[in-house]
Amino acid sequence: MEILYEEGDNGFIGIDFNKEMNEWTMHIECHSWSHTKFKRYLKGLEVAKQKLRDRGIKRVFGLCESKKERKFNIVFGAKAVPNGVILTDDGLLNYLTVLEI
Repeated sequence: MEILYEEGDNGFIGIDFNKEMNEWTMHIECHSWSHTKFKRYLKGLEVAKQKLRDRGIKRVFGLCESKKERKFNIVFGAKAVPNGVILTDDGLLNYLTVLEI
C-alpha cells in the first residue's frame, strides 16, 4: 500500500491496485475521531486527490465491510455503487463505493 497522507499516530489515507478488480482502491484509516480531525482529513484527502490527479488516476474504489464503513466513505465524497457488492478473497461480502477524482 502506498500512503498518500498520514495523520501521525492516528491513521492515514492510502491506495493500492486491486488486481482482481483491475482498479485502484483507497484506504482511509482513522483511530480516533472528532470534528476537528474530520476537517484535517478532508484537507488530507485533497492532498491525496491532487497526488492521484498528478498520476492520471481519475477514480478510486472503496471496499466496505459494513454499511457504517460505506457511510464513512460517503462522508468523504464517495458514492455508493448501485448493486455494488463484491466477494473478496477473504470470503466476505463488501459494499463498493467510488470516488471520482
